Amino acid sequence: MKKELIMHSPVIQGYPIHANMHSILPNHPSYHEWLFTNHMQLRFDSYQPDTFHLEFYQPLMREYHPLLNIHSMQKEMIQLLKLNVTDFFIESINNGNYIYVLIDKQHIKAYRTEESAPHDLFIYGYDRDNQEFNIADFFPDPLPKYKKTKGSFYEIEQAVNEHINYKEDCWDNVFGIQLISMNSFKSYRFNLEFFKISLKHYLNSTNSAAYFEVIEGIPAEEQCLHGSLDPVFGIHIYNKLIESVRADHQYIRALHMLSEHKTLMTKRIHYLHKLGLIDGSLFYNLFEDIELKARSLRNNTLKQMIINEHSLNIPKLTSMIEELSNKEYIALDKLASAIG
Repeated sequence: MKKELIMHSPVIQGYPIHANMHSILPNHPSYHEWLFTNHMQLRFDSYQPDTFHLEFYQPLMREYHPLLNIHSMQKEMIQLLKLNVTDFFIESINNGNYIYVLIDKQHIKAYRTEESAPHDLFIYGYDRDNQEFNIADFFPDPLPKYKKTKGSFYEIEQAVNEHINYKEDCWDNVFGIQLISMNSFKSYRFNLEFFKISLKHYLNSTNSAAYFEVIEGIPAEEQCLHGSLDPVFGIHIYNKLIESVRADHQYIRALHMLSEHKTLMTKRIHYLHKLGLIDGSLFYNLFEDIELKARSLRNNTLKQMIINEHSLNIPKLTSMIEELSNKEYIALDKLASAIG
C-alpha cells in the first residue's frame, strides 16, 4: 500500500518554508489571490556573531494560514504517548495531512552528513512495500537544491527520535510536528488595500513587524523565530546587502531571495493588469528589467565566487545593488501612484 499527496513546483523556494508551503498551496483555488496580496514586503535580520537572513515578511506563516489547516504538537508528545512514529505518520498522510517535522539530519542518507544537525523535514507520502517515506527538502546535489526523494521508515524514525532537551528547545516548543492540510472551508480574495499598505511599507522601509505586533506578538530573540532585535525592512534592505557583501552561501541565498521577490513582482504586475487595476503595458518593461538585473546580480556574484575562489569585486557588486535599488524605487513609486 502507498499514498502520495500532490506536490507542485514551488513558485518561491528560497527557504524550506517557502518551497514546502508553495508546493502544496496551488491545490487551493484561492492560491493566487493570497499569493499576490502578500509577499510584497522584505525583511533583513541580523544575528550575532555573523549571521543574517533576507526573507519575505510573512507574519504567522508557520502558526496560521488562511488556506491551510495547521495542527502543531511538540515532538515530546510522541515520546510521552509512546506512539510509533511510522504508524502515526502513515495514518496522518492517509487522512490527507502533509507532515512538517523536526529531525536530525545525520540519520537520513539524502542529507549526506554524519554531523548532528537539527532541521525541519517535509513528508508527503509513503510506500509500505518499500518501507519508505516521500520527503522534500534542500538536499545536496552537490550544492543544496530543493527536491523530492525517499527516506526509509527506519531513517525517519531515527531522525525524529533524536535525543534533545525538549524543555529548552524553542523549535520543538513552537513547531515540533505539524500536520498540514487544505482548508476547503475558506476562500480568499485579493485585498488591494492590504497590498497598498505593504507597498507603502516597502517604499518607506516601515518596520512591518512592529506595525502588526498586535497580531503576531513579539518573538523571542531566536534566529529560527525571526526574533532579531533590529530588523530592516523594504527598500533599506539594499543598504544591508551592501554592508554584508561576502563570498559565501549565506550571501548567495540572500541574493536568490531578492531575485525571487523580483520574479514574483513581475508576475504580480500581470495579475494586477488582469484584474483591471493597472495598464500593464506601462509597467511590464520596467519590472522585467528589474527582474533581469536582480538575476544578473545573483549570477554574477556566484560566478565571481567560483572563478576567483571566493574573492569578490566589491565595487562592481555595490554599483549593481545601488542601480537595482534606484530602478526599483522609481518603478514601485510609479505603481503606487497608479493604484491610488
